[in-house]
Amino acid sequence: MNKKEQSSNQQQQQTTTNTYGWQAPPITAETQAVLNEAKSPARIDPSINGVFGQAANQIKNTYNDPFGGNNVAREKSLRSNMLKLGTEKAKVQNQSYFDAQNQKFGQKVGAASLTAPQLTQTGGTSTGNMTANTTQQGGFWTAMIPSLVQGAAA
Repeated sequence: MNKKEQSSNQQQQQTTTNTYGWQAPPITAETQAVLNEAKSPARIDPSINGVFGQAANQIKNTYNDPFGGNNVAREKSLRSNMLKLGTEKAKVQNQSYFDAQNQKFGQKVGAASLTAPQLTQTGGTSTGNMTANTTQQGGFWTAMIPSLVQGAAA
């Protein structure tokens, strides 16, 4: 007769929703300086013209005739060496321009990464509810009440 029953039931439900969006980072003074440099034209090594100019003068001075004569072989050799020097200068200038373009490309990539939009969380909601049911049956007094009621009635 002293039987006790207890049951408990709980339910919990939660929903979270996040929203995301693309946001551009702020442009700081440092970022603006990088952007300006990336927009400027590529510059080749300015010393190339000076170095090859000195080399051309040395070649010309080598073929100077102190007696003022006109030697066809000397003129031919001078022209040949000047042509070789010009070809070498063009190669060096092209390589310098190529290197400058690669450097400029690297600057542009760096500038693009500084200003690229970033995916960030822009908001969110979270809702939830909880339900709890507790049922208790039986026990000492539950068993005793009918006996007391019957005894009082008799």
